[in-house]
Amino acid sequence: MGILDCISFMQNGSEFTKVRPSSKRYRRTFVLDVDHSMLRWCPTNKKPDKAAIRLDSIKDIRAGSFLTGRRQSESLSESTDKNLIFSIIWGDNYQCLNLIADSPQTAFIWVAGLKSLVENKKEAIDLILRLNPRIPKKQASQKIKEVCFCSAPKTPVLNASQFCNAYKELSTRLEIYFLVSKFSKQDCLRIEDLKVFLESEQGMSSVTTEFCTHLINDFEPCDLAREAKCMTVDGFTAYLLSHYCNVLHPKHLKVCQDMEHPLNDYFILTSFNTHLLEDQLKGPSGVEGYIRALNVGCRFLQLEVWYDEDEKLLVRHGLNTESKVQLLEVLKIINEFAFLKSEYPLIIQIESHLQVVEQKILASQLLQIFGDKLFCDGDGTDFLTLPSPQSLRGKILIKGKKLAGTEDGEVSDEDESTDWTKSKRALRKMVDFALFLYHKKPYEVCSLYESSALRLIGTYSDEFLAYTRRFLTRVYPNVVRIDSSNFNPLDFWSHGCQMVALNFQTSGLMTDLMRGKFLVNGNCGYVLKPPLLREEGNYYSFRDTVLQYKAQTVYLKVISAQQLPRPIGSSAKGDSLDPYVIVEIFGLPNDCAEERTKTIENESLNAIFDETFQFQVTVPELALVRFLVLDDYYIDDDFIGQYTLPLECMQTGYRHLTLLNAYGEPMENTTLFIHTSISANRKSSKTGSYRLGRGISQSGLKLLGIKRMDSIFKNAVPLIAETRELRESLEKAFEQWQEFSGFEPGVTLRQGLWNMHARIRSIASEAHDSPQFRFIMENEVYIEHKFRFFTYSY
Repeated sequence: MGILDCISFMQNGSEFTKVRPSSKRYRRTFVLDVDHSMLRWCPTNKKPDKAAIRLDSIKDIRAGSFLTGRRQSESLSESTDKNLIFSIIWGDNYQCLNLIADSPQTAFIWVAGLKSLVENKKEAIDLILRLNPRIPKKQASQKIKEVCFCSAPKTPVLNASQFCNAYKELSTRLEIYFLVSKFSKQDCLRIEDLKVFLESEQGMSSVTTEFCTHLINDFEPCDLAREAKCMTVDGFTAYLLSHYCNVLHPKHLKVCQDMEHPLNDYFILTSFNTHLLEDQLKGPSGVEGYIRALNVGCRFLQLEVWYDEDEKLLVRHGLNTESKVQLLEVLKIINEFAFLKSEYPLIIQIESHLQVVEQKILASQLLQIFGDKLFCDGDGTDFLTLPSPQSLRGKILIKGKKLAGTEDGEVSDEDESTDWTKSKRALRKMVDFALFLYHKKPYEVCSLYESSALRLIGTYSDEFLAYTRRFLTRVYPNVVRIDSSNFNPLDFWSHGCQMVALNFQTSGLMTDLMRGKFLVNGNCGYVLKPPLLREEGNYYSFRDTVLQYKAQTVYLKVISAQQLPRPIGSSAKGDSLDPYVIVEIFGLPNDCAEERTKTIENESLNAIFDETFQFQVTVPELALVRFLVLDDYYIDDDFIGQYTLPLECMQTGYRHLTLLNAYGEPMENTTLFIHTSISANRKSSKTGSYRLGRGISQSGLKLLGIKRMDSIFKNAVPLIAETRELRESLEKAFEQWQEFSGFEPGVTLRQGLWNMHARIRSIASEAHDSPQFRFIMENEVYIEHKFRFFTYSY
């Protein structure tokens, strides 16, 4: 009797004696469902769904013995023929169903049939997961069931053809298949096709045949395709999911900026009230806060030190007297984790609420724990400029106030705010700001509440920017943020504030922006400020509504999202998911924008959006791009995942990005597939952001207030205006060429020429006997040489 005969026999039903753990016996009729998914029995006092076992939940089938108590098993073995009995182990709790057949033949048929059904599907699922580990097991199991049930005729056991169809449906992504079809007339990419794709879409230059062969050998799973030097859809999918097509440029995975500038030329990753794990008033404290901050590259920590009745130094928040941690324990943790993520200097701000004698104990503990790591090069007062991060590698710097003049004096951060109040008055009255800068010392740090900093930015934007070019400035949350919420750090980064302190324990948009900002320099905790925020001779003004710094047009196409999980906080039942994507640009106020895709209903494995958005960005070096994936028609929570990165770090072309959860951790196999193209453009589609005319404001120059200098530069205004008009004419001609050629917006000149070249070759291959083909072939070497020279030179 074959397997199909066994399964047909099981569908007709058989009577068994069901043996319970208490040794009670019941006669039941067992039947296999028509779709081969459930094993049911009757009669029963249970509900129908309880008197059934799903075949995909069966763990094992054992013949010849019962899985029961030892005494019961021995008594059954003595009184029952072993050829009649078998056990089914099923469910997450490994429940056991013990059955006695009326004949050895019936027992054999059921054991063989059940094993065949269970093991065949398990083997198919395991093989699918081995071939493509990115496919979810649940999806593979569901697809196997669909193939078996929908086949004509219905087959309980999967054959080779059905397995291949199931695997193709699971692994083949339509959007990638269409991409292959765009560059090749076959179902695979030849070396020439792959070369055109890499150079025209991915922005690579001088791609060699050897490199394309290397990619095929690395990612193509089919032996025959590798031998033919072709890349199938599966291989191309694997390539697009690899590190070669990461949206973050590989140079930013490690330190890539000049680290020899003084400290005031860098943004520094800064935490606020590092010891707190939740809110400011009643939340717990712990060393976990310092571990978390240091593990993400934080280079500025905060210690609020108090002295308790047990004569021990403690770290706690002044408003929270219940939650505290011993200072010595905190210092040991900092010493252990300080330079695991980044080798660049760690700054520790100590808010001391201690008497002078207690401060000496604090100093002793700092020296004892940190030892040679502690930076003790005098008092720093002889610095004309601050040292660089490179020169301070492996060093810990202490930020605090000098000891008070009296023995019983107490030092706290209040003193610092008092100092700045005087400075702020000087700003407010505008009494010789240059003189104020002259008297300020390089090693002095100005600390401001967010509200105070915002008032200065709103009233004295240019003067505040000039100040942050020379001196370290720290901005921290207002005291009213008792829930540990965060402000928008971009308001202060855009005006050069080096240390913008956020509550690391609070997840959300602001924390995402912070993590994204520091990706630009290998997550080392230091990011070099752009020239307009650090160079003294730069007269760029944020008051000017006409921002023409390095304007770019960004085209972002959201193609698809893969393996999206349900929102963690969602209380909805079932696995239904209705995702959509929001693309956000953060930067200067004029650059901020947001676009939303349509909702794809009931799709989580591979939701295809295929929508393109256009953004105008005037200052790309300050812009961040955030991809946010949400669930529509949600209950309780709609957040699925997000990814934030600086615009200047993005690679153009077809890219995958791995979505992060609310805590900034990558979600396995959860990706977003996008296409990006960026073009330099000094125009802006925003209303009122560009003024016509040949005046000095249109040229982007700022009046210095020095008559002779202004008159000299005024002569350059007509030339600048003429150059701008020529550039606009070129851009208009380029847009007309894009439209005439049928290219999408955002296609660069190189990409367009490569596509035209590919079209010519395709037409030639279809008409190889025509005179046109002979002309092309005769001039192939000349055309290819001139074409490559032009595109590479461009």
